[in-house]
Amino acid sequence: MVKYLINEQQTDPSCLDGNGITPLHLASLNGHIAIVKFLTDEKMCDPKCRDKAQNMPLHLAAAAGSLDIVKFFVSEKHCDPRCRGQQGRTALHHASQEGHLDVVKFLISEQHVDPSCSDKIAIT
Repeated sequence: MVKYLINEQQTDPSCLDGNGITPLHLASLNGHIAIVKFLTDEKMCDPKCRDKAQNMPLHLAAAAGSLDIVKFFVSEKHCDPRCRGQQGRTALHHASQEGHLDVVKFLISEQHVDPSCSDKIAIT
């Protein structure tokens, strides 16, 4: 469906909603790895794009517990797992808050994200 909308209906794959969220953000949040790869591999969407809260799709994938998408962004698209959103939160903060242990372990053990890093209100 996404390919059809983009290729046949000329839908803009980088369109934004009122919060600056793109289709790539939504695909990341909802765990749709095939759509994430399609949008980024075809260079239609910037994997480092940010919404109004300055969150990248990586942050939303971490919040959703989508380890495969988190690994894709970090390993293949070179997104910095230490990057912070507007509130100073990293992907680790998002994954931890939602209880996604597999994402937390990946970010700490394989990406060496500091587990004691705090956000803007000193939450670790």
